[in-house]
Amino acid sequence: RLIGRLQRERGLSIITVESGLPQYRTQLVIAREETDAMRGELSALLREHKGHSAGEDFLENLGRIKNTLEDLSQFRRRIDTNSVNLDQIYSYYTLPIQRFNNVLGALSSDTYYNSIGRELNAYFILNRFRELLGQERLAIARALVKQELPDSDYEQLVYMAGQQHTLLIGLQSQTGLMRQMNLAT
Repeated sequence: RLIGRLQRERGLSIITVESGLPQYRTQLVIAREETDAMRGELSALLREHKGHSAGEDFLENLGRIKNTLEDLSQFRRRIDTNSVNLDQIYSYYTLPIQRFNNVLGALSSDTYYNSIGRELNAYFILNRFRELLGQERLAIARALVKQELPDSDYEQLVYMAGQQHTLLIGLQSQTGLMRQMNLAT
């Protein structure tokens, strides 16, 4: 859920800076509150499970990623004062999203049970797909705000569509294998 909130805040931050329109500012404030709530939930879960041996590496990795967001308030102030460019906003939010997805991807190979590994891999694929959809949504929103779609953005959308197609094939292979195993048992 934190990944989804970071994706939303990233998009609204970029659109707010690029458009300068107040209606996006209101939505951005709400998105920030939602992100903070999810960060709080993750912090509580990490405290609750601290010291448990099961999944310790996973929890440590989540803690490290959460720590990369410790300066989020300062970064938000930079956004609000327009002292950061759009690429910096995109990079700041995308880094923890990618790290979260990489940690999720590593989980599938961390299990001794193939069926659980496939389910975790399917979840990883869904999260990667969600990130691509978030990037696509951002590109389309920027085009709508600017009232134009530059060739480079169009090419990026086409590239993302190809990546989404590849991920869907991977997801079908994971879920197809799971479906076959469930029928066999």
